[in-house]
Amino acid sequence: MIKCVYLDAKFEKQIRTVSRAGKKGALAADKVKSIIDALVDGETDDFGRLGSLTKHGEARIDKCVKYDLGAGYRAVCAWDKESFYVLFVGSHDECDRWIETNRGLSLDQDLSIGRTLKVRQNFPSSACSESQPEPDEEDHFYPESIDQQTLRKVFCGLCGQSA
Repeated sequence: MIKCVYLDAKFEKQIRTVSRAGKKGALAADKVKSIIDALVDGETDDFGRLGSLTKHGEARIDKCVKYDLGAGYRAVCAWDKESFYVLFVGSHDECDRWIETNRGLSLDQDLSIGRTLKVRQNFPSSACSESQPEPDEEDHFYPESIDQQTLRKVFCGLCGQSA
């Protein structure tokens, strides 16, 4: 079962580039985000159900899956027993160049550089360390009661009014 999803350190920049490439690029960026969301929500471990896989797969990198995001865009991903790695997102040609440059990439290397997303499941996971550990509840100060006037000052931006 997948316990962690690792996004490459350049993932956010790649998504911005794809989404700025027009309407079709924005749809491709949305597709890759939905694949990641489905994994993080623990919906399935079947990578074929997450999105359209390319017809010929990818043999240059071990345990690699390549998603066809439409309009000539691809997402290059890899997986092992407990982790899913989003390695590259871009046009078909950019993905081909990236794969050729990284031919023989091994999952034994540290591919967890970047952002880590923990998959929501009902069992504790020690396989992945979160990028930002959550603080303990006792580290926070929760006042017993806050009056309305203070709340209005703090949250006035949410309702678009001035305090």
